[in-house]
Amino acid sequence: MDREAVKRLLKDVAGPQITFVDHENWVSFSCVFARWKHARGGDTRPSAGISLDNNIYNCQACHSKYSMIGFLRELGRHTGKDYQEHIDSLDDGEFGGGLLVWGQKTKAEDPMPQPLDASTRVRAGRARVG
Repeated sequence: MDREAVKRLLKDVAGPQITFVDHENWVSFSCVFARWKHARGGDTRPSAGISLDNNIYNCQACHSKYSMIGFLRELGRHTGKDYQEHIDSLDDGEFGGGLLVWGQKTKAEDPMPQPLDASTRVRAGRARVG
C-alpha cells in the first residue's frame, strides 16, 4: 500500500479525526489500540506507525506489531466491528487474492508439489544427496 492508501484505510477504520506525521518510509499516528493496550488508556503522541516498505503496523508504546490484515482483525476484536471488506480488499491487492480461507482446500487446477528424488534426504535442516 502506498502512503495515501494507508491514510485512507486508517481514516476509514479509526475515524476521520486521526492525524498523521509523515516520515520517509512510515506513516505515524497515535496508537489505535491505546485505550485497550496502553497503561494510561491513551496515546498523546504518535507512538504507532505503518511501514510503507512492508505494510507492518508497529506501536513503540504497547509493542503491538501486525501485518495489515492482522491489524484489522485485532482492531475488529477490540471494537466489535467487522472489517472483512477491508481485509478482502487487502487480500486482492496485496496478495493477488490467493489466500485460502481456513479449512478451504486448494483448487483442483493447482499443481501438485513434486516429490523429492529418492536419493535426496533431509537431515538437520540440510538436503543431502547420496
